[in-house]
Amino acid sequence: MPKPNTHLIRKFIVVAWALFIFLSSCKEGTPIANKPPETSISVKKINLSGQNRLNSNVQLTWNGTDPDGYVIGYEFNINNGMWYFTEKQDTVFKFSLPPNQDTTDIQFKVRAIDNNSIPDPTPATLILPLKNSPPEIEFIKKSLTEDSALLVYTFQFETMDQDGNESIKNAYIKANNGQWTSIDLNQNMLSLVAQNPNNIGRTKANIYYGTNKQNENIQLDGFINGGNNIFYLKCVDQAGVESKIDTSETVFIRPKTADLLVVGVQPKVVLQSYKTILDASGQNYDLVDYFKEGGQNFPKFWDPSFRLMASYYTKLFFFSDQSTVSNPFNNQTGLALNFAAQALQRYNDNGGKLFITTSFPSIVDFQNLGGPFPIDSVSSQGGQALMSNDSFLISGVSLPSLQTTNVQLGLDPFYPSIDAEVIYSAQLTPLDNWSGPKTIAVRRKRDNQTIQVFFAVELYKYNKDPEALNSLFSTILKDWFR
Repeated sequence: MPKPNTHLIRKFIVVAWALFIFLSSCKEGTPIANKPPETSISVKKINLSGQNRLNSNVQLTWNGTDPDGYVIGYEFNINNGMWYFTEKQDTVFKFSLPPNQDTTDIQFKVRAIDNNSIPDPTPATLILPLKNSPPEIEFIKKSLTEDSALLVYTFQFETMDQDGNESIKNAYIKANNGQWTSIDLNQNMLSLVAQNPNNIGRTKANIYYGTNKQNENIQLDGFINGGNNIFYLKCVDQAGVESKIDTSETVFIRPKTADLLVVGVQPKVVLQSYKTILDASGQNYDLVDYFKEGGQNFPKFWDPSFRLMASYYTKLFFFSDQSTVSNPFNNQTGLALNFAAQALQRYNDNGGKLFITTSFPSIVDFQNLGGPFPIDSVSSQGGQALMSNDSFLISGVSLPSLQTTNVQLGLDPFYPSIDAEVIYSAQLTPLDNWSGPKTIAVRRKRDNQTIQVFFAVELYKYNKDPEALNSLFSTILKDWFR
């Protein structure tokens, strides 16, 4: 039997004894203390001063680590205020500057929170040097009336602020050398009309917002009716800082001189024909030429501009044709009568008396025209209706018969609406199997008073007997529109 290795036995006994002594010295169940998280902001310091200070919208980013756990979120405070919890690691802060103060320093603190809800005892801190950005206000240039306007001046404006548009507190308008007048920031369209459109000279103007029917209980002084006007805008933010002043182009505001408004959307030669007829019938009138200068005077806003303008007249004569026109503000295209339809209906509904002469293209959608005007539909048959120069427009209500000098092709006889009275029928010649109604003109009454006369032909072409045409205009505008 071999002898035991006494050297190894002694070595084992020494190690075992040392391990026993070590284990005996340890206290059973002693926990290791939790270590708090650490927090940092992506920017340690912002060395800005003067005009280089930040505006009040500032994006901040932060991060947190925990050596023995994990970060569940963050808390931040501003100027030692309340702590707010977030799980985000960045956000855009919209700071408010004290009233009437142009600059300020904001203290921002953020601390990480670990999975044991322990916050960083040494929050990351950043001083933000802020400067208020001045607000901005300006006319929307394409909304402005060029050169001149009859009675009504309409425009749009917009406001901006790098500190956030909510920091803008007031906006103001001034006419010429008048006083600044406060306007509603929540509105972006204004219309100005002299309190008495007949009076010429310096006066006060009523202010209309948007498409409101009633003016506001504020007036703008310094307005010149029948003269040149320049308008100014400015705004002020919560720190009392004013914007730069924006200035409109000079615009001549034409006054009201008559009770009849004439609205033309045809070339100058046609306009002159109607002026000759109106002058011969002894009518005083105010005229707006929407065809002039390639249609640049075409209304940018039929409501409110055209509607407001028309509301100051008791009678309105509107002439157009089948040509397509374009709105210079939004570039929409269509018939002039389609653009005007809703404003003209309001004009009629409010007691205005309307006389229209027009023509239509071969295909026309009467959906928007059937309410404002006493038209139901036109013939759906192919071909077209012709009127020769030896035929007549014949009246059934004691109006003079009318003849054309030249043959008229592609006429638009129509089926009238149920509330319309036929006043003219045409002696027509059908081409290519056309068939349909013969009604060319109707009138609409209310309380036994004529409120609208509608011709589906261009009346200036029916001047073979000029006296008959003059008599027609005189009867409608003087007798029927009393």
